[in-house]
Amino acid sequence: VVLHSVNVAIYAIKIGQGLSYNRNQLIDLGVSAFLHDVGMVTLPPDLFSKGQFTQTDIALLHEHPAKGRAILQQLGADYQWLSEVAYQEHEREDGSGYPQGLTGNLIHEYAKIIGVADIYAGLTRSRPDRRGMLPFEAVKEILQTRKQEFDPRVVRILLKTLSAFPVGSMVKLNSGIVGRVVDTDNDSPLRPAIQIMFDIEGRPVQDNREIRLREHPILHITDTVTPEDMGMKPGS
Repeated sequence: VVLHSVNVAIYAIKIGQGLSYNRNQLIDLGVSAFLHDVGMVTLPPDLFSKGQFTQTDIALLHEHPAKGRAILQQLGADYQWLSEVAYQEHEREDGSGYPQGLTGNLIHEYAKIIGVADIYAGLTRSRPDRRGMLPFEAVKEILQTRKQEFDPRVVRILLKTLSAFPVGSMVKLNSGIVGRVVDTDNDSPLRPAIQIMFDIEGRPVQDNREIRLREHPILHITDTVTPEDMGMKPGS
């Protein structure tokens, strides 16, 4: 839980920076992100080692926002906002969240940011029952199945600051071609521009040809690869 909270705080701060938050706002956001799951300390420790959750387990998990709020309320009136952020972090823009089913502007902006960061961190973290998703898989999951749950501004910043395919990363296409990302596309974050490095037979390509995936709808990225995967030295 602690490591997850640290990761959520890091991602939340990156989103806050993308929203041009000032220093004090970033500190408040980071603190609230780190403490967003404080209510988890009241739950049975063995709950988190399970591969599959029962309905009873899920009901217990859904109690942690209220328990977290109760803990943070003990800090006093000056930190009322902190307890409310912890209470609202699982609320969703479309009203599908919990515990109150709040929508839109009724949700604290910090809670909106932390909610996205929490999902991203959760998807990329390995668990007993599944491996963690690669960054591009997590972004794809959010865009394709959960986009309506989050503030569009926050999702845009997530994509911009936590790019699914950073410039310099290597990717494999459904055609078998392997290339290096040379440019990202803010409008189509899952379809960057790549420089072809290896053909479908795995042979090096020397002509430095570039493909903008946005212009080639039949092509898409299926995996990320490392230089070592292709027999290259790291940093090549």
